[in-house]
Amino acid sequence: MLKQTLNFVLSAKIFLISLVLAGIYIRLSGQAFETVYFLPCVFKGVTSIPCPGCGMTRACLAILQGEFSTAWRYNPFSFLLIGLSILIVFQPEYAQEKWGAISLIKQEIIVSIFILLCLGLWLVDLKRIFW
Repeated sequence: MLKQTLNFVLSAKIFLISLVLAGIYIRLSGQAFETVYFLPCVFKGVTSIPCPGCGMTRACLAILQGEFSTAWRYNPFSFLLIGLSILIVFQPEYAQEKWGAISLIKQEIIVSIFILLCLGLWLVDLKRIFW
């Protein structure tokens, strides 16, 4: 369990450090975060349809620059991603204790709810794009 916690902490640290470095790069280069693309979306490249995670990078960069409404438009789950990453990096024991105190079935229900919310939001976005 400790090794798994350390892997989550390392992943969260890498994510936050990368986000800060990308923010610094954008600030120094003078580019707008809307024009920066680090990794192309394979799903969108193959299907020409944005995936449920499309906009996450731009949303996280918008949060970093304090443009919260723009971030919400790109992908509202970016707030959850950054919040959980900060919690895991700065309070790993607390996060592990609280998550571990929840039964496995409840953990699966919580994760399933977030997946369904993400897919529901994606379907709403697709409806807005195509209809």
